[in-house]
Amino acid sequence: MRCALLLPCLAACSFRVGSASDAAPPRDAADAPPPITRCTVGVGATEVSKGQVGLSTGGSGPPPPMPTDLHCDAGEVIVGIATDMSVGLANGGQGRSARGIRIECATLMVDASGAHEGIVANHDVDGNGGTNWAPSAWTLPAQCTPGGVVTMLETHGGATGNMMNLFMDTSLVCSTLGVQGTVIGTATMAVPDGATLSGMNASTATCDAGSQIVRLVPKVGAGLDSVEVFCAPTICK
Repeated sequence: MRCALLLPCLAACSFRVGSASDAAPPRDAADAPPPITRCTVGVGATEVSKGQVGLSTGGSGPPPPMPTDLHCDAGEVIVGIATDMSVGLANGGQGRSARGIRIECATLMVDASGAHEGIVANHDVDGNGGTNWAPSAWTLPAQCTPGGVVTMLETHGGATGNMMNLFMDTSLVCSTLGVQGTVIGTATMAVPDGATLSGMNASTATCDAGSQIVRLVPKVGAGLDSVEVFCAPTICK
């Protein structure tokens, strides 16, 4: 009789392992991290040299009070580049050549409605203009479309004797960033009014994926001889 009496109790008091009542409560949607809807574009602290563009070994740096390098102010990124081109044939009649170089800087924020740039600020370095690098005139900039940062720089040079010392034209690659700071497209453009010489003696400096150009170190004498290019990681704040 005891076994018979226990059966109703077992049926009434049965246990189900892993039942809904024992499971962890579902994650509340409010606990999930908010989606990224905007990116204020910045740069990391670690810079890496990607070599130089321009083939001359001349020039030591700009004379005071010019800066020894070109970089943006805190919170800004490079969004364009221009050159100061000789009006006549520089250095013994070999061709027009860049006397100096300029970077354009701006704050940059990207959100669902598009890219938003702040006021553009210029920083530049020039040579002393001797040997027919003067007179000279600044070109219009090759400027990234809104949302773009500069990630590659290239120039061509011309030969004077044994020296490849004419910085004749400049082109760049802009990488367009999305709301998470990732690259969503690239574009190549030339600085207007450069002076090519059959596209000879190209030199290029390219940032690694996920990085952008953050600093240029020009070497100048009478004109612009070369530019060392530094890159740093792109960060999204």
